[in-house]
Amino acid sequence: MVRYANDKLDWRGQRGVNASIGLRLPQEVISEHRARYERKGYPIHLVRTQDSDFTIVAEYQAAFRGLAQYYLLAQNVGWL
Repeated sequence: MVRYANDKLDWRGQRGVNASIGLRLPQEVISEHRARYERKGYPIHLVRTQDSDFTIVAEYQAAFRGLAQYYLLAQNVGWL
């Protein structure tokens, strides 16, 4: 994606952001990953009776960490 912002000026007073390449996290990616754990906008209960609490939390953290590491250089990674 090519970035444009006329209000981002450098120390010389020139536009420094225009026509530079920037990586952004697509909204579709966030929606797809949220859809795995939601139904009609609310969190859903995934049945895992054999796993301990620690194992369940570790699995969710690993999935989020993988997504966050993949898009770590994105400018809008805070959307996660």
